[in-house]
Amino acid sequence: MAVTSVSETVSRPTLRGRFFKRWLPIGLGLVALVIGLAVGAALFFDREYQGRVLPGVSVAGIDASGLTEAQLRERIAALNLLPTSVVIEIDGRTAKATAAQLGGHLDIDAAVAAALSAGRVSGPLADVPERFTIWRGGRSIPLAATLDRTAIWSWVTAEAAKLR
Repeated sequence: MAVTSVSETVSRPTLRGRFFKRWLPIGLGLVALVIGLAVGAALFFDREYQGRVLPGVSVAGIDASGLTEAQLRERIAALNLLPTSVVIEIDGRTAKATAAQLGGHLDIDAAVAAALSAGRVSGPLADVPERFTIWRGGRSIPLAATLDRTAIWSWVTAEAAKLR
């Protein structure tokens, strides 16, 4: 029977121990490098698009990617989406009203604000998943047209008085 000493068993490094001792610091360094690059890219992207609409966002069919607030307002205003006049026929009589008489206007402010805030909720790092979703699938912001109820009521009463 051969007797082995305790010192021989402890002093002999195993293959597994040598592997971890050599490659673990390299692996951890690579993981830290990848995380650092991802954080840096997210911060750089946020800085590049500061004050501009993120890629993949559209407003009323307009590709708003990379546009500033002023540029987006200009493009929406150029659409001229409101009708110039409205014609109402009742019992053979017609009444005509312009969009201005009915208090009609496009809610450009809300659409521009929604486009600029798309993908910007929690901060540059927390918004990365949302920004990828917008980039891949797009985000369409609706443009609402509104009428002023008071202006409509005034116009209807004035027209009713004329018809009587």
